[in-house]
Formats: sequence, structure tokens, C-alpha cells
Amino acid sequence: MADQVLEWAPFRLKPGVDEAALLEASGRLQRDFLAHQDGFMRRELINGAEGAFVDLVWWSSFAASQAAMKKAAGSPACKAYVALMDCSERDPGDDVLLFGVVKAYRPAARLLALAI
Repeated sequence: MADQVLEWAPFRLKPGVDEAALLEASGRLQRDFLAHQDGFMRRELINGAEGAFVDLVWWSSFAASQAAMKKAAGSPACKAYVALMDCSERDPGDDVLLFGVVKAYRPAARLLALAI
């Protein structure tokens, strides 16, 4: 399997920050930072129960994810995005996890369509 890495970054918003502000900062993060990083593949921002969010970021490799993490500290877009997060107890990076893809599965109907 390829080296693809999934970055799982859960967070909560600071009190008083609404989802519209998050989406604006998220778009800026995507446009001004992530879109320019080598190895960036895709990203999903997920809204969970009780104000929980997760950023899912796919990287082509562990090295690519680490290189972007090092650059993030100097990015105004990253700083603005993180500033919306409730970090009262800890650094948001403390909860970020990286997972390597072991095996990918696709629905059988899609495989059949791809074979035609």
C-alpha cells in the first residue's frame, strides 16, 4: 500500500466563535497554506456532536505531513485558524494523530464500473 497518511486533528471552538468564522478561516487555511504544500492530497472539515470538529488531512507521506507541520508555525493563515480553537487546556497539536493506510477497500460496484 502507498505511504498515504491521514492526519486526524480534533478540536473545539473557543466560546463565542461561530461556525461561519471557522469556515472563513478554514477556507483561508486551505487557499493560502495547504494548497501550496508538497504532498497535500485533500482535506475534510467534519462537524461532530456537541461542538466537536475534526480536520482530516490526507498527505502523500509521513515526511510531507511533517514538513508542512514545520511550516505551519510561520503561516498567518494557520495562526488565524488555530486562534479560533479552544486551547485552554493544551496545545491543539497535542491531539493530532497520524495514521498510515494499511489497506484501502472500494465498493464492488465501483470496481466493476472501473473495469469496464
